[in-house]
Amino acid sequence: MILELETLQNTCSNEIMLQNTSLNLPLIAFMTDFGRVDPCVGICEGVMYSIAPQGLRVVHLNHNISPQDIQEAMFNLRISYAYFPNATIFCCVVDPGVGSSRRAIAAEIAEADKLYYFVGPDNGLISALLGPQHSLKQVVSLDKPQYHLAKVSKTFHGRDIFSPISAYLAQGIALETLGTSIDPASLSRLSLPQASKQDQGFQSQVIHIDHFGNLVTNLKGEDLKGQFLGWQISFKGMTLDQLHSTFADAAIGEAVSYVGSSGFVEIAIRNGNAAQTWGISRDETINFRQIDI
Repeated sequence: MILELETLQNTCSNEIMLQNTSLNLPLIAFMTDFGRVDPCVGICEGVMYSIAPQGLRVVHLNHNISPQDIQEAMFNLRISYAYFPNATIFCCVVDPGVGSSRRAIAAEIAEADKLYYFVGPDNGLISALLGPQHSLKQVVSLDKPQYHLAKVSKTFHGRDIFSPISAYLAQGIALETLGTSIDPASLSRLSLPQASKQDQGFQSQVIHIDHFGNLVTNLKGEDLKGQFLGWQISFKGMTLDQLHSTFADAAIGEAVSYVGSSGFVEIAIRNGNAAQTWGISRDETINFRQIDI
């Protein structure tokens, strides 16, 4: 009985040590527009683990980005990156220009007391990590074939370039070893549309539609300065007369507007799909007008 207890204690101790060790492994946050029907995501992860079989963790951030939709990928990355630990490697493959003259890049980016790495195409997607609070430490063009797969396809750089580079970074290979340094000013940059201040409020656009059909606008909750009363919201011939604090403030099936978890004002139908019900797509104009109460 004593021997069995000691064996059990040793087994549990070993499992705890393994779990603690795994928590310290480098982390790759993987985002693509590959979807889950084809084996592309699994193949890329297989490449990563082949290069670093016991030396990394992979978090699947999102593989359901709409095909070739760089803006949607930017939005997903922007609202997600801050929740990841120091030294996370963001491998982001939404790459409509694959096989063209667009560069493959990797970058080191600092924010406050954290460092992040970006690996992906130079098509503006990195802009999600280049806000005023960020410092771009270094950028390289991934032009050293010894760190790619032996055969590089013209149509699958996610497998042949970006996955290997991410794994090598996770293994501790220095960024400057993996490619040639380039001028950060030469990077392709994009920006998400910004809400504009009007005489009595704001004109905004829908910049994202989530899985539930909720409409995420580009009006930041902080721009409301804590004033949730006295707003009239109009779009597509419809008008809402107030902002709410959460879904439950409206009855099931009714429209509700609130500041969402990403910090932007959203419009939804409680327990329904606003985008489908109202026929609204991204870029739809939403007006917020402050009225007397």
